[in-house]
Amino acid sequence: EPGAGTGDASELLAAALAALELHGGGARFPAPMGRTLALIAHVHHLGAQAVTAEGLFRAALDLLDARTAAVDPRWGAARAAALARYGELLQRWDRREGQGEALKRDAEGVLAALPAYPGGVRLSMNFQLPV
Repeated sequence: EPGAGTGDASELLAAALAALELHGGGARFPAPMGRTLALIAHVHHLGAQAVTAEGLFRAALDLLDARTAAVDPRWGAARAAALARYGELLQRWDRREGQGEALKRDAEGVLAALPAYPGGVRLSMNFQLPV
C-alpha cells in the first residue's frame, strides 16, 4: 500500500494498468500507459516511496516522450504533469533540487508549446504537493 489515504486510487490505477497491459500495453497504447504510470508514481510519491516513484516517473516519461506529446495536446498535458510531479519529488531529495527545478521548467515549456483552447485559454498547472 503506497500510503495512508491512497488505497482506492492505487487500486483503481492498478486495474487501469492491468487493462492496458491486457490490450497491448505500452507498445500499442504508449500515451495512456505513460499517463497511468505517472499517476501511479504520484501515488507512491504521496506515500513516501520515493525510489519506486522515481522509477515509475522515468518509465512514464519514456512513454510520454516529446514526439507523443506533440501529437495530441492531452498527451502533452500528461507529459507536463509527469515532468512537474517528478520535479516535485526530486526537489525534496538532498542534492537533487536543481534537477527538480529543471524538470519543472521543462513542464512549463511543454505547456507553453501546447495550442491554446478556443478563446485563447492556455493550460496552466500548479503542482504543489503536500509536505
